[in-house]
Amino acid sequence: MSKPLLPDNWEELMAGYVLGNLSPEEAEEFARLLAAHPDQATEVKALQSVLTVMAEELTAVEPPIHLKTALLESAQTGQAAISEPPSALVPRSRPTSRRWLQLGSGIAALLAIAFVIENQRLRQQLQSAQTTISGLQQELQDMQTTVAQFQSIEPTVILLQGTEQSEAIGSLIAYPNQSEAWITVQNLPELPADQVYRLWAIAASDAPIYYGQFETDNQGNAVTRLAVPPPAVEAETPQFLITREAATDPLIPAGPLVMQSSS
Repeated sequence: MSKPLLPDNWEELMAGYVLGNLSPEEAEEFARLLAAHPDQATEVKALQSVLTVMAEELTAVEPPIHLKTALLESAQTGQAAISEPPSALVPRSRPTSRRWLQLGSGIAALLAIAFVIENQRLRQQLQSAQTTISGLQQELQDMQTTVAQFQSIEPTVILLQGTEQSEAIGSLIAYPNQSEAWITVQNLPELPADQVYRLWAIAASDAPIYYGQFETDNQGNAVTRLAVPPPAVEAETPQFLITREAATDPLIPAGPLVMQSSS
């Protein structure tokens, strides 16, 4: 079976590995590629050597022992001058020009690859930001379209009032030919943790139609969007009821009635 080809970003991964700035995913990919192409280990070691040489050449140069001693003696005796020839202040010999030429080529290549990596990261971040902005703009446009549609339609508002056991008030807002409705309520009694409020519609002698269930805040208030079942959409003037039920009860109104639509 033939070896998998090296990806286009191989040099970028290699430079990132040597510089120690790969993400966990990139490091895993690099290790997998290096295992499949062991011949590339030589090139990786060469770049690592460049960094090692750079670290060695940039270390501070210690002054000669005899010069350090003379400086200390001068400070102690208050002498103004040191009889050390200027040549003693010259650091140790540097690498030959050819060695520096080879070193410079490796450093230049490493820095160039590092620049490509950083440039690619910035470009990816920019593309991600542009995608996010584009998505937000689309969401805003959809919201504006929805608002414009609702503004051009006259909604049906059905008032709800509490029964003798409840002083709650509320309303049901529905739009023609829409499969959603909004219900707002205030001052409903606080529910136990295992109970919910359910909204029903009753048209003529038909069975109750389940709209959905909701909970209230600590003050007994709620604003909830509910899906309108198709039979309820077709009904002209149904009677609306709100009952208190256990959350696990079947979808049949059996609990106490707490609100109903005005007659």
